Amino acid sequence: MLLSEAGWVKGARIPDLMVYEAVRLKAYYESTPDWEDKPFALVPDLAIGIVSPNDKYSDIDARVERYLQDGVRLVWIVDPQRRKVVAHRPGGAPSVSLILGDTLTGAEVIAEFMLPLAELFAIP
Repeated sequence: MLLSEAGWVKGARIPDLMVYEAVRLKAYYESTPDWEDKPFALVPDLAIGIVSPNDKYSDIDARVERYLQDGVRLVWIVDPQRRKVVAHRPGGAPSVSLILGDTLTGAEVIAEFMLPLAELFAIP
């Protein structure tokens, strides 16, 4: 089946991983009883992109800008090759680059989340 036949919107942006607040997800399911039969149309609270070796920085940057314009509250770009995570927030807030020794947090999106980058990248 072609994506266009499935009702997908051309140019839809789908990050590698998405996180939704449970209350927003529940409200979406309740307000969209046929949600399983059509493209999922809820902007995530957190979008996570994983950098692959052939990704271009300009493409990644454009994706981040579009996610934030769409209303994503937090974007993490995870670069396994460089063992680095860059956190982006909307509203002109500066991005934050995290390297080994730093701890990734969920900020206000996942308030209790904390993960040392050494654990994320499995560094003993």
